[in-house]
Amino acid sequence: MNRLIRDEIKSMTAFLSRGARAFSSGYEYQRRAAVEAARLLVRIRFYQHERLIHLLVTILFALLFFSSFCVILFVTEWFLIVINVLMLILLVPYIFHYFALENGVQKLYEIYDQLIRIAEEFHA
Repeated sequence: MNRLIRDEIKSMTAFLSRGARAFSSGYEYQRRAAVEAARLLVRIRFYQHERLIHLLVTILFALLFFSSFCVILFVTEWFLIVINVLMLILLVPYIFHYFALENGVQKLYEIYDQLIRIAEEFHA
């Protein structure tokens, strides 16, 4: 998923960096920006759904980790310690993955706002 977001950011950044000079007219550039903004909005909705699912899974793993950690404080069984370590091993990558998803979607929001500004310049 992070690769898809990075690719989306690269393609949209390339579109924005080309600017109006890559099109036959300013109107064509603004029309294309509106089309790209609409397409990007659909993709952002998919990424938001993915982000929500990963947030819920991350919260679940964090709650399980901390609850098993609290149990270990009172009952020191080796299998509980092993389970807690395994949950920690899973929790750390989930946190990093969610962090990357969050930052990627935020960057896509910024790009979407730029596309909308370009598209609305025609109507102003």
